[in-house]
Order: sequence, then structure tokens, then C-alpha cells
Amino acid sequence: KDTVVLAMTLEPPGLDPTSGAASAIGEITLYNVFETLTRINPDGSTSPLLAERWDISPDLKTLTFHLRRGVKFHNGAAFNAEAVKYSFDRAAVEKSTNKDKRTFANLTAQVVDEHTVTVASKEADPDLLFLLGQATAECGGQRRAVAVPRGQRDGRPLAPGRELVGPRAHRPHAVALRTRGLHDRG
Repeated sequence: KDTVVLAMTLEPPGLDPTSGAASAIGEITLYNVFETLTRINPDGSTSPLLAERWDISPDLKTLTFHLRRGVKFHNGAAFNAEAVKYSFDRAAVEKSTNKDKRTFANLTAQVVDEHTVTVASKEADPDLLFLLGQATAECGGQRRAVAVPRGQRDGRPLAPGRELVGPRAHRPHAVALRTRGLHDRG
């Protein structure tokens, strides 16, 4: 099967998990549409997702993420360190509506090479790997699109490996998704 059907009692106001605090957005999109550097496991621990692994500096303020290779966006563009930097910078800008904007304002993402990005925090944060596994830390690229009501395409993100088949006319936020060429989650 290549179609995912999700049913919820509360319809999200949109599909961009960085656009506001509505929990219904993340409940639908996290790991189904968008992915993050880390994955939050049922026991609260974190494991690699879009990052294969990471190194933590001795002062606990800098994380170096080594990204999975071969991951592609819905449009065929490669997922890379620039996409991570763009996503984190986007979440921190003054006009950002990301509910975790404060967290991202304390972070500086820097591209080391195509598959390596450093994330420096102003303060040591023992929960940073967990925070980077939440929906508000989705990693997308600059030239992306997400299904929004017809006529309102606005460049919001779509995550690696997911392809929007199309919005439903009678429910503008309901979409069909097709998975293709996803990376091995091992």
C-alpha cells in the first residue's frame, strides 16, 4: 500500500508544524509528512532519524549532526545540511510563528559540508536532542511546497520522501500522501 489514511477528532488548522501551537498539526505530520534530525521514542529517549549520528562538544553547547545520505524531498531534491540550516533559521526569525521560536533563537546552525551541520546553543541544554525531535524542528528545504487550500500555495515545507497526491476539495486540509524512495529507517 502506498497511501496513508489518518483520522482525528480535531482537524488541524494547516499542515505546517512550524506555523503555530495547534497540537493536531504535529500529531498528523510528525513522522508521517515531516521528519526531524532525531526521533523521540515511546520511552522518551531519542534516536537518529534524518541524522545518522551526532557528536556533542565537551561543553554540551555544540552538536555536530552527520546526516543520512540518499534522502530526497518529494520533488527529487537532495536533503542536505543547507536544508537543516534553512529550517532552523526559518524557525528563529522575528516573524516566525513557530511555538518553539525561543529555542531556535538560541541556536546557530552552520553548514560544515553537504552532509554535516553544527548546531550551537547559547546555553547547554540537556533536552536539545529531544527538542530537535519535535514537530517544530522539521527539516525541510527552501524550495518546498505543502498542500494548503487551493490557490494558497505559499512555499511552506514538505518533508523528505513524501509526495502530496492532492488536496481534497471538500476538506481543504485533508490530503493524500504517497511515499516513494524513503531512506531505510533500519
